[in-house]
Amino acid sequence: MKNNTYAIIAVLLTILVVIPRPGLARDNRAVSLPTPVTRTWSIDPDPEAREGLDAGLAIRLRYADTRGIVFLGSELQPDQDFTRIKTQLWLEGWFNPNVRGYIKLNSERKYYRDCEPCVDWGHEIIIENLYIEALNLFGAPAALRLGRQNLFYADGFIIADGSPLDGSRTAYVNAALLTVAIPQWAFDIFLISDHAQDDYLPRLYDEDKPLTETNECLIGIYIKNMPYRSDERTHTFEPYFIIKREKVKNGLDRISTFGARLELPVSNTLARAEATYQMGKRHEDYEVDQEAQNISAFGGYFYFDADFEQFYDLKLGGGYVYLAGDNSKTHGKYEGWNPVLGRWPQWSELYIYTLIPEGGVAYWQNIKFPLLRAAIEPYPGFTFDASYLWMYANQPESMKRGNLYTLRFGYKIGKHVFGHLLYEHFSPGSFYDYYWRELGISGEPRDAHFLRFEFSFVI
Repeated sequence: MKNNTYAIIAVLLTILVVIPRPGLARDNRAVSLPTPVTRTWSIDPDPEAREGLDAGLAIRLRYADTRGIVFLGSELQPDQDFTRIKTQLWLEGWFNPNVRGYIKLNSERKYYRDCEPCVDWGHEIIIENLYIEALNLFGAPAALRLGRQNLFYADGFIIADGSPLDGSRTAYVNAALLTVAIPQWAFDIFLISDHAQDDYLPRLYDEDKPLTETNECLIGIYIKNMPYRSDERTHTFEPYFIIKREKVKNGLDRISTFGARLELPVSNTLARAEATYQMGKRHEDYEVDQEAQNISAFGGYFYFDADFEQFYDLKLGGGYVYLAGDNSKTHGKYEGWNPVLGRWPQWSELYIYTLIPEGGVAYWQNIKFPLLRAAIEPYPGFTFDASYLWMYANQPESMKRGNLYTLRFGYKIGKHVFGHLLYEHFSPGSFYDYYWRELGISGEPRDAHFLRFEFSFVI
């Protein structure tokens, strides 16, 4: 199977480079790897747009076929294929040129095929977003947003998803966000309160959908510096400090996270790096009388992406990711990384489920890996991406987690239709032989597969 996967990647990349492209009109949009966009910091939109009502509708259809993604072929987890249909309806209105309101309703159905223990769900209708925002407070370059909103900073390493347990249905946080801007600097100060289940706003056909494992509260500041030399940006520097509280069974975990991100464009290459340290107190759920452990954990990454626009909009990239794991030999000290609000498919749709036995879905921890990736746009609106990750565990003793391969075809047709076809393959390493023995799981870990098709329509 490994040889077949290597062959598929090599053949696809070769074909994409050599095939001719027809004489279609270009949209002047450079291809990008499937990484998230940076949060928009503009708090002074065009005044002419600050009036009236605007409504929108989005329908997303996803079909997924999964094989061994949680327990790697063990009988503990059946293979699944399912369909998810998400419908969103939103309304935005300006009360005056500086005050606007926004509401978005959401409902997602999930249907399983040939999975006896699986249960269809999705009658629930929720309020995904509901906030009011005031711009130019007291005539100053400042804005205040209150309510349920989405927050996404930089590459989403720290702040991205406040509701990881409902998958891609939502990513909101319940927050108060104050943004203040001065020349070349912007400051976000936020207070976030997310509960294990949605009990802040009403729901129709309530299904008690879990959103997180614990009630969480965060307060933090995120700063962005973007100096310019003439019309060219020289770099971006983003320091931050976040305090998080998690209400667990035996106490209140307190995690303080401080770090910084640097983005540096050099010629046709963009380099990005982020380094973070965590400290605080953590309680073990299974030992009621245990004293809190001192937290000392590191996390970070380095990426680089090189653009070759003249060569079929080719982009080549790579990098390295490090997320600390706990050393069981250091009593009274916990070195495991806490993802804060970074529990989403940053690096893989498949692997977030393989992490469930270790800490929870998308609980990125005790992982390090180099990665390679490539993207190309052979035709306007059609992209192909491929990536390869060599994955290791930090504890115990840098054991190999395995190899992860990803192939993705994305399409965009006009302004309203887009989607993708995604395939991921994971070949487990020696770490899972060790970890399966620790969990008492019999059998040999086997390869896992994830296939997904998505169709989205937005107006």
